[in-house]
Amino acid sequence: MATIDINHVMYNTGQCEKSSVKNIEIPPHEKIGLDWLIHQARTPEGADIGQNIILKLYPEMNYYTATFAYGTHLANEIFLLSYGAITQNILNKLWDKICGSVAPQNGISTPLDHRPGGPLVIDIVLPNIRPEAVSYLHSSDCYDFCLKLGRALLYPECLKL
Repeated sequence: MATIDINHVMYNTGQCEKSSVKNIEIPPHEKIGLDWLIHQARTPEGADIGQNIILKLYPEMNYYTATFAYGTHLANEIFLLSYGAITQNILNKLWDKICGSVAPQNGISTPLDHRPGGPLVIDIVLPNIRPEAVSYLHSSDCYDFCLKLGRALLYPECLKL
């Protein structure tokens, strides 16, 4: 069986890392928590992941959108978007959406001059976010969490114990 790699891109900085799916470790206790979190984050109110951070998931066939917001379930401000896609066709459409509407609407650009290949997880930090959200990004391992979340959403069999 061929090794499956996931490209993980930080859109704002252009940072791109390739990780083998097999090397993205999710310990058994984290699998249980991540499975529950994914279920909760798919609900309309999302999941409170601590420190007034709300995670919402919008999974579709072969791709997903995740939003991280600071605040409460009733009033919050999105500060991080994370997208994932498996197939190159879906990835191209997602990349076009990000570059054509999401990034310009939020005043964001990327130093990347090419489309990364898939499977792919793309993280976008939105500007003008609250200091508390910036603190969360720095104090948590959010980048690693987005990669694990992407693996779990794109390859759900990894959550089986």
